[in-house]
Amino acid sequence: MQLRYVWLHRMPLLARGGLARMSNGLLSVALVCTVGAATWSCSTEPEWSSDPCSSHYVPWASNVIGPSGGVVTYDIPGDVLDSLRVAVPAGKWAQCWEVTVSYVSLFSTPDYPDGFVPFERPWPTGSVAIAIFRQNENGEKTYAPDSMYLEVSFPLHGLPSDSVNFVSAFYYDSTATDWRVRLPDDVNASFLTVHTGDWKQPWSFGRIDFADIDFETYMVPALEERVGTQTWSRIRATVDSLYEAAMQHTWDPVTCTVLNIAEAVFTDFRNRSAAMVASIQAGFNCGSCDATTVAFYEDLKTYVKLKLQYMILEMFVDAVPGRAWPLKLAGFFVMGGLQAAMDNLPCDYECVRDNAPPGYYLYTATYGASALIVSAIQWYRTSGYISCPGVSSNGLTLGSAVGFSATAGAAPLGPCAGSRPMAWLAGYGGD
Repeated sequence: MQLRYVWLHRMPLLARGGLARMSNGLLSVALVCTVGAATWSCSTEPEWSSDPCSSHYVPWASNVIGPSGGVVTYDIPGDVLDSLRVAVPAGKWAQCWEVTVSYVSLFSTPDYPDGFVPFERPWPTGSVAIAIFRQNENGEKTYAPDSMYLEVSFPLHGLPSDSVNFVSAFYYDSTATDWRVRLPDDVNASFLTVHTGDWKQPWSFGRIDFADIDFETYMVPALEERVGTQTWSRIRATVDSLYEAAMQHTWDPVTCTVLNIAEAVFTDFRNRSAAMVASIQAGFNCGSCDATTVAFYEDLKTYVKLKLQYMILEMFVDAVPGRAWPLKLAGFFVMGGLQAAMDNLPCDYECVRDNAPPGYYLYTATYGASALIVSAIQWYRTSGYISCPGVSSNGLTLGSAVGFSATAGAAPLGPCAGSRPMAWLAGYGGD
């Protein structure tokens, strides 16, 4: 009669010049021994699977995404890339793969062209690398196919506020050996997100400086990718024809048509920025705060005056010697009155300061700049320098110029829906 004894023996597995990163740094091997009348015979049965979703697969990093979807996050507090995430919705992948996200130093990152303002500026900037792979028992990697659907969300917390230069993603085209603009599919106060299948190229994000960028080389291909080559050609042809028609007027180089387009675009920017400001403010719980109103800034001036008086008086009270306690006590009474006056303001500005994300200031600045430009256009239109009818209540958009609906709030009919003029260019995302 023979008895079979099975137990687990732990053996180190060497890979990449050292121990592979397994559970406890060791490979589980089943040692099976058969006991006969007078002999022992043993054999090893490696508990290993090439499928990352298998319980017998122990990856370097426990970031495995499969058919059920998943998210991998770059989690380094204080880092400019902290909270960057790669997400895969359920059903997008047929197999399981390991996914890693890492920072690539500036020494291994190709130089950025003029007009690209990546995430670490004004300092030299690196890039982001995404890897999708699986390993065999020797630690050798097999990489995924070139096309693997991903939703990459870049964090905006490290970007300074800027009401002129819009946010965008960038990727390096190894075939053309140059960086490319990738307009975002979605932008909110915290993240810029792109949906892509190209994971092997270096990625980056930041702002586009329209004053420096070569528009034909970098922006036109990005716009054609977003709206389609045919649609973009129609847009350019329409704008060119409007410009040529405007130049035929002898009374003023700034025509009514140009004013109408400019007013509609900046009115849209103003309204969208106001909506974003209201959305962010709704989560503050800081009182009645609306940064799109004149009252907000009038009260802010009052708050600054009170706060300044409070700080000066506080320094004075601290300097008063103890024996002059009546003077110190009077100072405390006055400070209490100043604090009460600040507390009675409808908006708690210190609360806003502590809770507002960076995007709040971006949208506030965009609103202010757009509102100022719209006011200037409306003044110019009625000042006597030019005689033009006003824009219709629904607004004129480039979408209407190329055949899309121009009704405010209408359901989008395509990438340039009439209610969202140039939104895909402004970094607000696209359809």
